Amino acid sequence: MSSGIEAEGLEAILVTFRQDLDRVLEPVTQAIGEIGRDRLSQYPAPRRAPQAFRSAQQRRGFFAKLRSGQIQVPYQRGGRGSQSLGRKWQIVQQPGPNRVLRNTARYAGLVQGERNAAYHRGHWPDVQQVANEIDSDGTAERLTVNALQNAYGAE
Repeated sequence: MSSGIEAEGLEAILVTFRQDLDRVLEPVTQAIGEIGRDRLSQYPAPRRAPQAFRSAQQRRGFFAKLRSGQIQVPYQRGGRGSQSLGRKWQIVQQPGPNRVLRNTARYAGLVQGERNAAYHRGHWPDVQQVANEIDSDGTAERLTVNALQNAYGAE
C-alpha cells in the first residue's frame, strides 16, 4: 500500500543538509577538541608516593639502572627521555565534522590513556574522564546549541 506522498529529490536535499550541518558542526568539534587538549595538557603536582614493584625482576632492573645512572630518584620531570607529554596533544581532523584528540608521546597511554598505569590513575586526568566531563558539564551541548542557533536562527 502506498501513502500517496512522493518525495522527488529527497536524496539530494538530505546530502545538501548533511554537508551544511557538517560545516556548522566543524567549529564545534574543533572547540571541544581544544577544550579537551587544554584540560589534558595541564600537569598535576608532582607525586612523591613510592611505586611498588610488580616482580623481583622489575626490582632488580630498577636498582641496576639506578646504579648505572640511567635513572634518578626522585624522578625529575622533563629530564632525559621526556617527550613533554602536555605539549604533544594534537587535534586530528576526521571525515565530516569529526575530530580526534591524540597524544604523540610514546608513553601517553600509560599516563593518560586507556592503558593508564595504576600509579597515575586518579592523579593525571585521563582521556575518557575529560571527555565525560566535557559532556556532563554541558560544554558540548552549549557549543552545539549555540552553533545551530547561529546557523539556523532557531530559538
